[in-house]
This record gives sequence, structure tokens and C-alpha cells, in this order.
Amino acid sequence: MYFITASRALLIFFLLIFAAQAFAAPNDASQNKPSGDYVKLVRQWAQITDFAKNASTVAVDKINKDLAKDPKSQMLVSPTLTSDLKQFFYEQFNSDEMMARLATIYQQYFTIEEMMALINFYNTPLGQKIIQSNQVIALQSEQMGGELLKKHEKDYMQIISKYLKSADKTKK
Repeated sequence: MYFITASRALLIFFLLIFAAQAFAAPNDASQNKPSGDYVKLVRQWAQITDFAKNASTVAVDKINKDLAKDPKSQMLVSPTLTSDLKQFFYEQFNSDEMMARLATIYQQYFTIEEMMALINFYNTPLGQKIIQSNQVIALQSEQMGGELLKKHEKDYMQIISKYLKSADKTKK
């Protein structure tokens, strides 16, 4: 089983939402637009959790890994490029537009009172400890999950093969 921490999953979710919305049509006016107070709470949550910094780091690490895979592009990876990209993505993830988009997502799952409770929690020493240790824990969990998948690859492939055989029979 693949383990991932909740906040890391949310961060990845937000990255995917940001990327998808960057290429999507303008927002539908029928969506429930969050109140200004709700957007302020989301911004406060983002500041406390270092959302923009963490999201930009994840995005740039992904870009650098992708560039490093290509022999022609790997020479581009440098501290200067990394710094410029982190600054670019930090500004994007910290923008008013992103905060409004995050608020639109968050209001589907959390009331204003729950957002205040989240902010209060992340302001506690334990909440700060989670923020500081989350990236290392997520990485270790991902490594553990990868090892588990590799160790049991034959077993889960047997399960998948049963469904592939059923799908082949259905097609015929």
C-alpha cells in the first residue's frame, strides 16, 4: 500500500488543481464564490503552513527531475534556474487568484469555523511540528510505499491479471 500524509496529499492536489485551472476555461460564474472573510482565512492558513513555499519547492523539484532525465536538458538544472523557478512559483502560489481558488475548494469541505480551528491548530507547537516534519515524513512514507509495492509486485500483478483476463473475455 502506498502511504502519504494528508497534508502532502493536499499539497499535491492543489498543485494538480492549479495546473489544470491554468489551462482550463475561465471559472463558471455559477460556482459558489467564497466570501472575502473565507479567502482571508485561507490566506492565513497558507501563510501558517508555508503553502506557497512548499508548493513551489514541490513544483520545482518535479521540473528539475524531469529535466535531469533528458540528456539535452539536464545541463539547464542549476542553482540559478532552481532559484528563479522557485521565486516564480512562489509568487503564483501566493497570489490573490490562487487564494481565491483555494478558498473555493476549501469551502466545499470546511466551514468557516473549521478553517479557524485548523488555523488555531497549526499555530500550536504541535501544528508547527507537523508543518516542519511533514516533508521528511512524506518522503519516508513514499519510500516505504515504494519498497512495499516492489516487494509485493508479483502478488498485486496476479490480482490485476485476473481483471485483465475478465476484461479480455468481455471484449470478445
